[in-house]
Amino acid sequence: MKRSIFVFSMIVMFLAMNVTGKEIPVPDSKYLVSRTLSFSYAIGEAKLKFFDDNSYRIEYGSEGWYWYNEGEYKYKDGKIYLHPQKCLHHEKGPAMPCGDTMGEAVCSLHESIGSLYFTHCLKVSSVSKRSVFTQDPKGGGSYIEFEIQESKVREGSKRFIGNVQVIVMGMKNGTTTDNVKIRKRPSVDSESVKYRAGLFGDDAREYDSVPKNTDVTVIARTLEKTKVGNWNNFWYYVRAGAGDGVWMYGEFLKIK
Repeated sequence: MKRSIFVFSMIVMFLAMNVTGKEIPVPDSKYLVSRTLSFSYAIGEAKLKFFDDNSYRIEYGSEGWYWYNEGEYKYKDGKIYLHPQKCLHHEKGPAMPCGDTMGEAVCSLHESIGSLYFTHCLKVSSVSKRSVFTQDPKGGGSYIEFEIQESKVREGSKRFIGNVQVIVMGMKNGTTTDNVKIRKRPSVDSESVKYRAGLFGDDAREYDSVPKNTDVTVIARTLEKTKVGNWNNFWYYVRAGAGDGVWMYGEFLKIK
């Protein structure tokens, strides 16, 4: 039960990262064939692939819960409808009830208003409204928002994180050059955030600072540099370890 509650809280956090805007029609039945569709969070991921012959594959895996569907899709009135013909625990695994997976589903295209990552996503909703993330039918959301990788927000675009206007960095790789605190807002007066490399075992141990030589993903930066002591640098919004986005001062970050 505790694990299900934890997984549910993680799902809510990561779904909230995509600010889904208005629904727009899927242009045609083949629009998604060449697209790369993915969803991931700290302890799980899902993948979806459409093919020219009107078949599809969708799969999900997390802590102890896996499923795989393949079947036929149909296009109607700007939406895609998924009809599974094979439901398995994983691609080469034993059969499982389709009702314990995504199963019959409806796909709708949405603009991701204000997203730092992608401009469009495909929302895939289970017709049965069963949780698709856990074994518990009510243990999580009944839909997955797949990011359309080809719609990545252009580097240099302006967005907002809360009330802070930022420049999107295009999810660059970075490395810390010293032990460095991470904060809720881009200010040394802001509350610091504990760092955890992972969610389970030794990786879940909390630290006051992100250790030197830790890899991070650089998502965005402030518009202007900020002077801190003798330094003058940007604040960067990053993903570090198992947490959500946090702020890190640029003096201690090397962007690759």
